[in-house]
Amino acid sequence: MLLPENPEKRPGLWVAIATQLIETAMCFIIKDGIGAPFAEAKEPNRDEAMLALARLRRAQICRISANRGSAISPHLAGNREGDTVLVTEFLTSPSDAALTVDNEKLKRDLETAVINLLFTEEGVNTVLVPLSIAPWAMRDVEISLIKEGLMFSKRN
Repeated sequence: MLLPENPEKRPGLWVAIATQLIETAMCFIIKDGIGAPFAEAKEPNRDEAMLALARLRRAQICRISANRGSAISPHLAGNREGDTVLVTEFLTSPSDAALTVDNEKLKRDLETAVINLLFTEEGVNTVLVPLSIAPWAMRDVEISLIKEGLMFSKRN
């Protein structure tokens, strides 16, 4: 499984994500803390790509997925409040031959991101994702639908 990495520990990831944002259509599922699970893939112009990159850099926590120097989604950013990470940015590639992300791919990409945050970010026990979609079963993690969106919590 490909796991997102901290670009502060691998600065080359900033270049990889900047290149991907300029060259590849991406679905901005969460942008500025607002979720849009059916967001259509968008190939941003250079200015939009740089704004997206700035939002990722500004967040307290950022994770970028990459393989052999190339960015591969999902990517996320968020802010920490105590033992909770509030996801403010979530970008992924569209499903094959589609303009959006299908429900199963969205779930897989969210699982990848949430597992990374819950089990590699010290002291994090909850991840709040501002998306209102039906919860599903996940190993080692409980998912609840609350007013703010999906709440992912480590199982005791």
